Amino acid sequence: MYFLGTDPEGRSSFWSIPSAGGTPTLIVRFDDPGRETNRSEFATDGKRLYFTLAQKEGDLWVAEIRRQ
Repeated sequence: MYFLGTDPEGRSSFWSIPSAGGTPTLIVRFDDPGRETNRSEFATDGKRLYFTLAQKEGDLWVAEIRRQ
């Protein structure tokens, strides 16, 4: 079984754990906060993980409102 987790610093990482239980194994840790996955969707063919790298973006608009 594969899953996506986040460490206390907010970095994403992929882990695997046997379906019968046991200790999780780290597969990939995203050390560069500019190159990470913040989406929960991913796939595997049993040999590779497929996922989307994302960059957090946002638009900020400011408006001043006055009474007339």
